[in-house]
Amino acid sequence: MRSACQSALRCYFVSRHNLQLTECQIGETLVNAEIVRNPFLVSGTALSWPGTQDHSIKLACVARLETGEKGQDILLQVLARQPWRDRNLSVSFFGAGVNREALRELAGRLELECLEFPGFVNNIPIFWLITGGVVILGTIYYAIRRAHIPSPVVTEAAAAESA
Repeated sequence: MRSACQSALRCYFVSRHNLQLTECQIGETLVNAEIVRNPFLVSGTALSWPGTQDHSIKLACVARLETGEKGQDILLQVLARQPWRDRNLSVSFFGAGVNREALRELAGRLELECLEFPGFVNNIPIFWLITGGVVILGTIYYAIRRAHIPSPVVTEAAAAESA
């Protein structure tokens, strides 16, 4: 892999983390590397705000279901705590990954009934229809475990618990 990266005209990565991970794995700084952003695959047409009859809040967490990289297990633990447990909200975990069943089992063990796991979805506007466009960043892990920057969700949960 090292020689392939060194001899390539350009090496493209979708995140700084992926670039840094690759550099760490090959033991070299890639001077030919560039970070590109994933395309935003939606039309420019605004969708209407989908209301809910029960005034609930519907959220989506869009990411690979890999807790070591993305940290969805942390979000489940927060949702199991007060006051989050009593709030009228639900979270749909969009994505596939090796930890899908483990997350479903954790949700069951934590007795979280406000979750669903629709899997990978190609139809981007479906997130808007299901969640009203409120999306939780998929990489919870870096905000909490790596960068030591408190997530707003975790911060609010901790503040509410200590109040």
